[in-house]
Amino acid sequence: MDRITKSLLEDFVKDQSLESLDESEAFERFANFAVLNREHSETFDVEDISSGGGNDSGMDGIAIIVNGVLITDPLQVDDLVETNGYIDAKFILIQAKRSQSFEAGKIGDFLFGVKDFFSENPNLPQNQKVKNAKEIQEHIYKLTAKMRANPECQVYYVTTGRWKDDANLKARYSAGIDALRETELFDTIKFNPVDKDTLRKYYRDSKTPATCEFVFSNKVTLPEMPGVPESYLGLLPGPEYLKIIVNDSGKLIHSLFYDNVRAFQDYNDVNKDIRTTLESPEKIQRFPILNNGITIVARSLRTTGNKMTLGDYQIVNGCQTSHVLYDHRESLNDNVHVPVRLIVTQDDGVASEITKATNRQTAVRSEQLLALSEFQKKLEQYFSTFPAKYRLYYERRSRQYSGMEGVKKVRIVTVTTLLRAVAAMFNIVPHRVSRSYASLLKGVGGIYFSDDHSVAPYYTAAYAHYRLESLFRNGTIDTQLKPARYQILMATILSIAPDLPPNMGARKIDTYCETVNNVLWNDSTCTNAFKQAVKSVKSSATNGVTRDEASTAEFTQRVRNKVPKSKSKSKSKSKSKSKSKSKSKSKSKSKSKSK
Repeated sequence: MDRITKSLLEDFVKDQSLESLDESEAFERFANFAVLNREHSETFDVEDISSGGGNDSGMDGIAIIVNGVLITDPLQVDDLVETNGYIDAKFILIQAKRSQSFEAGKIGDFLFGVKDFFSENPNLPQNQKVKNAKEIQEHIYKLTAKMRANPECQVYYVTTGRWKDDANLKARYSAGIDALRETELFDTIKFNPVDKDTLRKYYRDSKTPATCEFVFSNKVTLPEMPGVPESYLGLLPGPEYLKIIVNDSGKLIHSLFYDNVRAFQDYNDVNKDIRTTLESPEKIQRFPILNNGITIVARSLRTTGNKMTLGDYQIVNGCQTSHVLYDHRESLNDNVHVPVRLIVTQDDGVASEITKATNRQTAVRSEQLLALSEFQKKLEQYFSTFPAKYRLYYERRSRQYSGMEGVKKVRIVTVTTLLRAVAAMFNIVPHRVSRSYASLLKGVGGIYFSDDHSVAPYYTAAYAHYRLESLFRNGTIDTQLKPARYQILMATILSIAPDLPPNMGARKIDTYCETVNNVLWNDSTCTNAFKQAVKSVKSSATNGVTRDEASTAEFTQRVRNKVPKSKSKSKSKSKSKSKSKSKSKSKSKSKSKSK
């Protein structure tokens, strides 16, 4: 391996706390991370897609994305169908070799493994990670009636060599792609050779915050306002707007709509009208007056004449319009004009006000908007107050820590991760975390992320999740137990603290969390607590820990019953018993005196 690639690999290993892996395993994850970062715009855990390690069907990485969400459980697909009403699926298969050349035979073996993965009766042996991915894949194809189109298949072969258009290599991968095409399972299939130069670029791109460059000629400059040094109103030609919402590989950047409270709702009545306008030669000229337009909030802007470069930006209103425009990207030309309002501010309070105001006209619950802004900001600030050893970074805006010096990826907490951990530990519903994530979202602003909640339990849940994932990563806890990770979190907090968690808005919740934190912050007591929780989970499983069982309330209850009483509980019980005994003694004495 050349020095530059090796140096980037070492940076990745440190960033992901993967020092326990040998170079071969680390390189597989390095390649998986670099490739998926190009295909997927959200923060993710590379372990969720790493499948190498024997019986892997020739695939070191398998990533399945549905409606812009990285899927790790078949039940997530059902949640997305319920939320969006459709399936837009993409499969990303990766093979990584440290060798300095591309070999036709190994490329052929890889593509044979990919095809076997999609066959109804696979011949190659599959490890548990491949089996889990296979289960998700089969579940998606059972829902073909909900698909907007057949899934996309992206195949990546990574080496540290240099790719040349060798005729033998081209013939070998073309034959493999043709065999995949014959299955008629995919809308598009592409083979992507990744050499050392491309791999370096992919990884370096992951360190850089999202930026875009476009020409905004037809605009007016609005007066400077408090908290808003620059803002513009105008019309962008369709192709220029696409530069804002599409990455350099031509994919829609789903994370741009992170601060938008609604996901794309497929072709409901409103979106059908937008589509009709774009497909009508007569109406398309009137698009600017028939559409409410797009609101963009950016933290930085550089202008050179009419050329603008945005940094760290979000589409806070216009999610639906953007998706429809993307679907019709092939037909967009300079005659299609999109109304755009561009606001530059570094004031999070102003950005939140804009998000609220621009979404008022739609059926969005006010508590969702509240949770989106004030409480999230409070969490971000609270997480940053802890000493470096215990600090985590709460990611309110997608990829807001990209390229930030000293911030390890493994210490970044996403909204999704936090919501699941809090539900498992403080609402004691770990089975609902994977089975019905959509139902958890309905509790945002009330059960979760409520303005009257303390921020302490959110940090405690995030830190517990971080420590558990570290134990999975270094092999202290078997990764086969990952399907029950949320029951493990629940069992851990129940074994540490003397009572059930108080309401997150109660006065005593901070003291309760302090008790748990003190255990989690100590390496020895933390490991022991998790090992004890693992025992409770293992002894509750009927036939090994499976995802199906982990998604049931019955399994959660069995784990709760197996959690040993903490010493604090025993002491409190013994104290109450001694108090009752002394009370009964004093009563008997008073009775004898009265007699």
